[in-house]
Amino acid sequence: EAAWRCVKCPTLGYQLAGSKIVQQRLSDEGEVERFLTSSASLKVRSCFTELYSLSPSTRRTSEHLGSLISRVIEEPNDWILKPQREGGGNNIYDSCLSQTLQNGNATELASLVLMKKIKPVSQQ
Repeated sequence: EAAWRCVKCPTLGYQLAGSKIVQQRLSDEGEVERFLTSSASLKVRSCFTELYSLSPSTRRTSEHLGSLISRVIEEPNDWILKPQREGGGNNIYDSCLSQTLQNGNATELASLVLMKKIKPVSQQ
């Protein structure tokens, strides 16, 4: 009877590893290298795509962020805006992404992570 009252959930580490902001931070230069050897870091980084926080508190300079946003507004089909929610139903794509970047307020944008779309190699 007690078994049905138990809830199985992932560890805190798994929860954090799955969060967009942690994934984005790990993509920053030097972060993965803090935890892995040089050769292991290269292997792990080969699986990464570009991830950027739109928060002004990140380490990236505002000029870099402004340049990136301009580039994404021009070519939104290569990018996704992701909120800190699970399931993907709240992601922002294509022309809606451009509109959000152009019209969103700083608080709204700071809660999003900009990710380059993953385009896997087609298998024959």
